[in-house]
Amino acid sequence: MEPKELKAYNFLNKVYAQKDQSNKGLRTALKVGIALWAIVVVFKLLMGDFSIGSTSFIIIIYFIIRMRETGTGGFKETSSSFMFFEDHMLLVNHNIEKKDRMGLRKEQYRFDYDRVKLLEFNTALNCIRITCGAQVISSFVNQSKEIIKDYTNDVKHNQDYVYIPDEIREDFFQDIKRFTNQDILMVNQ
Repeated sequence: MEPKELKAYNFLNKVYAQKDQSNKGLRTALKVGIALWAIVVVFKLLMGDFSIGSTSFIIIIYFIIRMRETGTGGFKETSSSFMFFEDHMLLVNHNIEKKDRMGLRKEQYRFDYDRVKLLEFNTALNCIRITCGAQVISSFVNQSKEIIKDYTNDVKHNQDYVYIPDEIREDFFQDIKRFTNQDILMVNQ
């Protein structure tokens, strides 16, 4: 029998996505090319040829700019649901692309109420940190597969962050305190 959902919230959450790895080979080739170009320039300078061609200078500038365009990691907004059940709560992040070559996925984080150790809200970041080993199920859209990771007994991976929008914050706080029987520690960092 499917557990009965007692309360649910839908909102935009933030999920960390690493830098784009799709151009990794190009970036490596560019780095090797720049290193070789630098060696040639140093060799020319040592041999008394102080002219660095404008073409090679333009090419090297292009390579540097191209390498910087591939992006860095950061937080991306995703449609999310947070649901409360009788014995657990569930965070579902829908349609996530983390730029890790695994593709589009849905991630579900299950937090058992009796395992919640700490609820901490960071007022500067607008997020709540849930200290509780979660069970994470990642369902990959294009590969039709699931990966299940159980962090319930893992001290290293026992906290998750949920970015709560202002318009639902008070109601969400009341519900998470009621269901987990925990107070929320307010921090400003």
